Amino acid sequence: MHRFMETVNQYLKGVALQQLTAEQKVRLKNNYNCKLYLFEYSLNANGDLVVFTSKSNYTNLLYYMGFDSANNDSIKLKIELADDVMVIYNINHERVAGLAQKLDLVS
Repeated sequence: MHRFMETVNQYLKGVALQQLTAEQKVRLKNNYNCKLYLFEYSLNANGDLVVFTSKSNYTNLLYYMGFDSANNDSIKLKIELADDVMVIYNINHERVAGLAQKLDLVS
């Protein structure tokens, strides 16, 4: 348990989550069903993408990024608690880097 807590602390140390701006909401809008993917996000100290959202929005975000629930090669850490989901994505994954770019976290 101690090792688990140290790992979580390492991934989240210094993370300050941000909310989507109005411009980013337009950029992330899904043209198919016009649903916005509402989540909070940041980069951690390792440069990986941190996302915090609800379980239902997490599923939508996976769809938006082109992932399915079985494809988890981009995930470094995922924690679910009640209806909340926190995920650390590997920024070196092409689709994760693309989302980080749309969020103005990387250029």
